Amino acid sequence: MQQIKDIKNQKITTNPIVYFWYFRDDIANKLLIPLKECIDFSKITYKIINNTKYYLLYIGKAKNGHQRLIEYHILDKQNYHQKGIKNKRLSSLRQTISALLGINMSTSKEKVDEIFDTCIVDWIESDIENVEQLETSQIKNHYLPLNDLHSITPKECRQILRKLKKEYKK
Repeated sequence: MQQIKDIKNQKITTNPIVYFWYFRDDIANKLLIPLKECIDFSKITYKIINNTKYYLLYIGKAKNGHQRLIEYHILDKQNYHQKGIKNKRLSSLRQTISALLGINMSTSKEKVDEIFDTCIVDWIESDIENVEQLETSQIKNHYLPLNDLHSITPKECRQILRKLKKEYKK
């Protein structure tokens, strides 16, 4: 497990991976306010790290771990917050965080980056043939409020997320 702020300027594996995003307790609680009526916190996986609770809120996959996790999600290296909204290039995780914060996606980069710096990530290496199946099984085995596809969180929550993402896609 690695803190985002510690790995964002490092090279990680270029192999296929399934990655896991853990959000610090206070951040998770703030982000999930719009979903509070449909989320069951007791079902969310968490870990205690340095006496702080971190909730697993998102799982994704990458054909190239470094490109997807570091360059695309963490650094937004192509600056999709500015130019990627309309062409749907901004990462789904960044879209979701922006929407939950109630901030237009084109202006939320700094705030999303601040939140990411408090997160911890972990990953499992895979091979290209199995990475999608591994991601799907991991998503189905966890209660992930920020995932949509294959998620076991209530349909109502996923509908709220879609609505918010549409509203803040500006």
